[in-house]
Amino acid sequence: MQVSKKQVALMASLGLLFGALLGGQTKTGHAAKVTDPYQIKTTEKITARLRLKPAAAQADSKVYMWSKPYRSSVSAKKIHLMKNYKNRTFVATKQATMNNGLVYYYGHIQNNDKVVGWVYKGALKQSNMAAFGDSITKGWTGVDYATNPYPALIGSAMGINVVNKGENSGKVVGDTNLDLTYNVDHTKLASYDYATVAYGVNDYFKTETIYSVEETLDRELTAMKKANPKLQIFAFLPLDAYVKDKESGQFGLANVTNYTEYTLSDLVDLEKSVYAKHKIPVLDWREYESEIIDTKNGYPCASFGDNRLHPTQETYDKMAKIMETFLDKNMK
Repeated sequence: MQVSKKQVALMASLGLLFGALLGGQTKTGHAAKVTDPYQIKTTEKITARLRLKPAAAQADSKVYMWSKPYRSSVSAKKIHLMKNYKNRTFVATKQATMNNGLVYYYGHIQNNDKVVGWVYKGALKQSNMAAFGDSITKGWTGVDYATNPYPALIGSAMGINVVNKGENSGKVVGDTNLDLTYNVDHTKLASYDYATVAYGVNDYFKTETIYSVEETLDRELTAMKKANPKLQIFAFLPLDAYVKDKESGQFGLANVTNYTEYTLSDLVDLEKSVYAKHKIPVLDWREYESEIIDTKNGYPCASFGDNRLHPTQETYDKMAKIMETFLDKNMK
């Protein structure tokens, strides 16, 4: 069949029109990729220490760490199976929110920068810490309560939910609701990932037999581990203070003053040996005393709100920085 010049021109026009329509569809398809539900919408810096949820830690779990958030890029790959780190802390430093609202965290396994990548938020839970101790843990400055006692400062800086269980006059040895035994017995330790223990100065003032401190501390640490074998326990030894010598009537540092039958340093050494027996990391304030307490002018001391024992907010701030470094180094 012969085709006229008019028919050829008409077919050419229809071809151009069809091509234009195809071009429009191509542009629309490209735009759809940009607004794909798995594309990253926003990112922000965060600090959070997280743990795998129980379901994500099961033997048959297929929760992975990814090189990039899942389906956000054609190059996203599975790089680590998270159940292999079920008893470890995931340190999140970045958060990505997808167009569909899903959230992924970027970070690494605590003290292992080689295991790094993106993990789906739904597989993780906030880590929890119980802070056991006396009035210094609670935040008493000697005149009022600190706006930010050290447990709050640690929680904020490290991204941990910290429950402050400090009680004024709390001791290792004692049977009141202020003391270590009561608080261990009345805390659901299975709900916590970490615990800090900071008692001793009130035992120095009130407990005549140093060995009763050793016996009680040993027993309660054993009870804590039995209640939650996965609990990571950290010890903060008593901070030095000023105390009035009973013979001279002069104020001196507790670490070298016999208040009853022993110095505070004697008690610190004994507690340190008990913690070592249980393989618990210990922060010994004697190694940092010059950074924390201004002793050059003696008593009264401006590092304490009451001039002798309870830290000011500024001193709490200094303590917390050292505690954070210590915890970061020793956490698993």
